[in-house]
Amino acid sequence: MEQPGHISSGKKDIPGTPGAQAFLKPYNLKELAALYGVSARTLNKWLKPFGDQVGKRIGYFYTIPQVKMIFLNLGLPGILEEE
Repeated sequence: MEQPGHISSGKKDIPGTPGAQAFLKPYNLKELAALYGVSARTLNKWLKPFGDQVGKRIGYFYTIPQVKMIFLNLGLPGILEEE
């Protein structure tokens, strides 16, 4: 049983993607790039059009809300979307 005010780590539902789950935690650019299987430079290019929605990193890390926004815009790492 979860206690009030306790934030658990683990898989969370991603809003806007029914049934999809991913491990939500703060990530740095290199970790996110590894999830998507690309270089940090390529991920930066992919994120550029969504800069206003994602916002600037805090230090070296993207916050959990920023990671959610990245997943919503780029899709979940390792999951192919059907057209």
